[in-house]
Amino acid sequence: MREYVVPDFNDPENNYGSIHIEVADPDKEAIKVADIRSRAETLFAKKPFKMVFVDHALLVAPRKWVSSTTERLNEVLRDCKRMAMNFNRGEGIAVCCLFQISREGYKMAMKKGDKDPEKRGEYDLTNLSYANEAERSSDIVTATWIDEELAKESLVKFQCLKTRDHAPFGRFTASVDWNTRRLKTLDPNEHGMN
Repeated sequence: MREYVVPDFNDPENNYGSIHIEVADPDKEAIKVADIRSRAETLFAKKPFKMVFVDHALLVAPRKWVSSTTERLNEVLRDCKRMAMNFNRGEGIAVCCLFQISREGYKMAMKKGDKDPEKRGEYDLTNLSYANEAERSSDIVTATWIDEELAKESLVKFQCLKTRDHAPFGRFTASVDWNTRRLKTLDPNEHGMN
């Protein structure tokens, strides 16, 4: 991917901005949101940025250990919301926290396709029931769907499950260039897709 992505990213005509990637300290047993925030604020003081991505929520440790995966995930999501609101002494910052929907949610999305093939892979907020804090704390919740059939066609589906301030965007299909992992939007009129 380096031969595709790096030249594309470095091309000044594309005006992508910049990305800084931090890898968790391998010598540290558990990384908490407070650690992410502290490091991000140190970096922000040197060169401001607009967004923090956390990949992914289940790899981040909660402030206090609990045996339930759901409770741990919900604690991490609450802490990510606090970081978004209080970053840089209350200035705030966008935080994108990635995680996977449960197997039950996946199965429900698969079943929707039994009745209507167009709805295959369509999620709803009940699929977040194991991570209910994702619905409560998030300003925007999106989901992506890809299965073997879509992968063969180099396609992926996107949908918006929630947005606090605006109407959710409609479900749409995009193409994927697997060599570069670049997503491309499709003209629904040209491709007969939703």
